Amino acid sequence: MDIEGLNRCLENCDIYLEGRIISKELILRSFLKFLSKEAEKQENNGSIVLHLGSPCFDAVAIVWAAFAVIMGNSTNVDEIVRTLPIGDKVLYAKERGEFRGIEVDSDGKEWAVIWQGNRGTRKVGRKNWASILPYRGASERYDGRGIRSQNGVREKFLSEILNCEEKDIPGITDTSVIFVMDRYRANRYMNGLTIGYGDSEISILDLVTVSYFTDENEYHYGGNTGKNEAMLKFTSKISVGHDMTWNTDGSEHMGMFVCGNSLIEHGNESMEINQVMNRETLGFSFVCGGMDLSCGESLVSGYEKSGVFACTKDFLLENTLPPKEKNDFTLELNRQANAIIDREILTEVIPGEISWQDYRDFKTAVGLIQRDELDDDEKTGIVIPAWSLMKLFMTAPFSLNEMENEIVEGKIRVGEPMKVLAELEERLEDLPDNLRSSGKKIVEVLMMMLFARYDSSPKREFVKKYVAEKRRKKVAIVVPKAYYADIMWDFVLNDFNPNTSRIEIVSVNRFDASRSYDSILIVGNIAGKRFDIFRCMAAPEITVLLYKPEETVFRAKNRRGSERDKLFNSRQQIIGEEELPEEDELLKEGVEVDRVDDEITRYSEKVITVKFDAAVSRESGDFSALFADVGTLVYFEDGEGAMLTKYYEAYVLNHEKGEVEQRKADDLKAGDSMVFLNRDNDTKDIVDYILNELIHTNRIEKGFAERYAMARQWKTDLAQYMERTGETPARIVEKMIANGVSVHPVTIRNWLDEGTHTVGPRKVEYLEQIALLTENVEMFDHAEEYFEACRDVRHVRRTILQELGTAIIRRLEGEKAVGGIIPPEIQEGLDAMAVVLRIETIVKTDKSVPAYMTNRPIDLEGGL
Repeated sequence: MDIEGLNRCLENCDIYLEGRIISKELILRSFLKFLSKEAEKQENNGSIVLHLGSPCFDAVAIVWAAFAVIMGNSTNVDEIVRTLPIGDKVLYAKERGEFRGIEVDSDGKEWAVIWQGNRGTRKVGRKNWASILPYRGASERYDGRGIRSQNGVREKFLSEILNCEEKDIPGITDTSVIFVMDRYRANRYMNGLTIGYGDSEISILDLVTVSYFTDENEYHYGGNTGKNEAMLKFTSKISVGHDMTWNTDGSEHMGMFVCGNSLIEHGNESMEINQVMNRETLGFSFVCGGMDLSCGESLVSGYEKSGVFACTKDFLLENTLPPKEKNDFTLELNRQANAIIDREILTEVIPGEISWQDYRDFKTAVGLIQRDELDDDEKTGIVIPAWSLMKLFMTAPFSLNEMENEIVEGKIRVGEPMKVLAELEERLEDLPDNLRSSGKKIVEVLMMMLFARYDSSPKREFVKKYVAEKRRKKVAIVVPKAYYADIMWDFVLNDFNPNTSRIEIVSVNRFDASRSYDSILIVGNIAGKRFDIFRCMAAPEITVLLYKPEETVFRAKNRRGSERDKLFNSRQQIIGEEELPEEDELLKEGVEVDRVDDEITRYSEKVITVKFDAAVSRESGDFSALFADVGTLVYFEDGEGAMLTKYYEAYVLNHEKGEVEQRKADDLKAGDSMVFLNRDNDTKDIVDYILNELIHTNRIEKGFAERYAMARQWKTDLAQYMERTGETPARIVEKMIANGVSVHPVTIRNWLDEGTHTVGPRKVEYLEQIALLTENVEMFDHAEEYFEACRDVRHVRRTILQELGTAIIRRLEGEKAVGGIIPPEIQEGLDAMAVVLRIETIVKTDKSVPAYMTNRPIDLEGGL
C-alpha cells in the first residue's frame, strides 16, 4: 500500500460527520497518523486503540480505511476490462449489458463490445473503459431498470485528489477492509460521512462500495450499482469478520477493525480478539475501544508487540489543542479530553468505628473460608452474605433503621441486615475447627458495625452537605446497589424531587459512561464492570467518600491505576510526569486486601446456580406468594440475574435491525441484550407501559383505547372463569374439542401467561369458544371485531418495539431519539426507564419460585 499517498490524501481532505467538520482537530490527526504507521509495519501484531469514546474516532478510521483500500488497489482499468469473461454481465451508460469481448479495428484501435438488449451492440473505446463495471446483481434484464444513477462524482473527486485523469480511475478494487461494528453505528456513519477536497465533496458511499454482513446474508449499501464486492465490509460479529479472512475468492482483505467496548469485551472472553490480533494474512488489525474498556490493561500487557494509542493524561497534553472548528462533535471531544487532563479525584476520609486491622482481618478471614475445601452451598452461604454485609456497612449513606423501614413497607425487597447476620452466625458456628477463629472474627466485626450503623451513618451527613453545596450542578451519586436510591430519596435527599432535580443516583453496575456530569460522588471504595473511577471520563471532578479502613485499599487501587497509565505511556514512548506512590508496609497490606476483593468477586461470578437458590431462599418466608415454573436462568454481565418462566418471551435488542424483538427464552444466547422496564418490582412489560401511557395521555388515534380494551377482554374473562370454576387448561381443551375446535393445553397456558406477551388468539374460532365458555354474548356476536382489535394492537406493539430499539441504540450512542409513536418525554426518559442487560451465561433449570421474582432483574449478591 502507498502509505505516503494515503497520508497525502488525508492531509488534503476535510472529513465531515453529519455535516460538521471533525478532521482539523489535533487528536484526530494524531490518530490518523497512528493508523498509517501501524499499517506500514511489515508484520501484523495487532494494534490497540483506547480513545475518548467520541464517534469521531470511528468516523475518521472508516475514512482512513476507504482511502487505504483505494491506495492499496493493484488493479487498473485495462486489467478489469481485459479479464472480463465473455458473456459476463456488465454495467455501461447506466444500463446492464453482456460483455462480448474486445475487437481491434483496421487502425489498430481496441474496442470493448457490449450487447445491451434493445439498444443493440455498443463499442466502447479505451478512453471510456473506466465506465465499464462488472455486474454481480441478480437481475437478468439488459436495460437500466432499477439501476441507481451514477453521477461521476467519484471519478472526478479521485482524479483531482490523485492528480490523474478520470479515465484511469478503476470502478472496482481488489482490496477491502473489514469492520466489526454494531449495525446501527455502521448505518450512522454510512449516512453521515462525507469527505471534502477543495471545492469538491463526496459521500462515503459514492467513494467506496460498502456492504453489511450477517451470518447468512450480505446487504449492499446504496452506491454499489453493480453489486460488486464491497471495499468496506461491516458485520456485528467478530466470528463473521474472521471467517471472511479465510475466503480466498474475491478481493484481498487488507485488515480488520473491531470497534466498541462491548464487542471487544465479549470477543476477549471468547478468545476471538486473539484470533484477530494474530491473523497473519491481514496487513493490520485494530481493536478500538474507549479508555474505559474493562479489558484495556490486559490487552496492552498481553500483546507486547502491538502498537498502542491510549488517551492518557500525558498523551493528551501532547496531542490536544482547543477546538479549531467548534461544533457538537469537536466540543464534546474537547470536553472528554479535558475530563482526563483536568480530572481531579478527591478523597473525603471519615473516621470509622473499626480499625484498619479489624477490616484487614475480616477480609482475610472471609478469603480463607472461600479458599477452603467446603462444599459450594456451605461456602456460598457464608462468603456472599458476609461480603455483602460489610459492603453495606461501609458504603450505606443511610441508617440501617431507615433501610428496615423501607423493607417493612415493601418499598425494597432485600434481606433485613439483622436477620441476615443472625443466619450467618448460625452457619459460622458449624465451621470445622481450622476455620473457627476466622468465623469468630467475621461475627465480631460485623456485630460491631451493625450496632454502630443502626441509628446513624456518618456518610449520610456528608452526602446531604455535598448535594446542598452542588444543588445547581449536574451530579451523579454512584452507589453499590439500585435500592440505595429508594432509601436515599425517602430519607437522605427528601428535600429534593428526584424527577426535577439535577441529581442522579445510579448503581455502579448501571453507570452510563457516555453521560456527562459536573461532578460525581462515590459513596465508598466500589467498582464494577461499567465503572472504574480511574478510567471514568464522565466528569472532571470525582469525590470518593471513604471510611478510614477503606482509604488504605483505595490507595492500593490508586497505585494500580497509576501503574496502568504508566504502562500505556511506556508503550507509546511517552514519559509521564507523575511518580508512583511509595509502597510502604501499609500499602502492601492494602494491595493484599484488594487482591482478596478481586478473588471473592471472581468466585461469586462462578456460583451462579447457588446464588439463584440463595436469592429464592431469602424470599421463602412469603407463604402467600403465588409460585411459577422457571425453565431458564440468565446471568448478566453486570452481576444481576433473571429467572425466566418456561413460556416467557424476552425483549431482546437487535443491533443489526435497530429494533427490539420478542424471543422465546429457549432461543436466548450468551451475548444477547435483554430489555426490561425499570419502574418497580411489579411492572415488567415496557411495551404495555408505553401503550398505557399513549392511551391515558390521548397520544394515539381516537378509538384505539376501545380496541385495546377489547383485545384485553378475552384474557380477563378466561382468567376469571378458570379462577371461579377451578377449570384446568386440559379441561378447557376438552370442552373446545367437543365443540369441534382443536387446541392444545400449552396454548391455553401461553394465552394466560403475561410473560408471553400474547395479544390475542390467532384464530377467530378460539375467541368464539372463549366467549361461549365465559358467557360473554357481546364478544361471541362480534368475534370478528375483537379479532381485528387484537390485530390492531399487535401492529402498534410492533411499531413500539421498533421505535424502542432505535431510541435505546441512539441513546447508547449519545444521540437524541427521533420522533415517532413513542412520546418525546418517554424517549428522553429511557435512561431511567429502560434497562439493557447483556447475557453472560445461560443455565437451564426446572424449579418453582415466587412468581413476583420471575422475568425481571434480581440482585444475586446477597441482596445487600
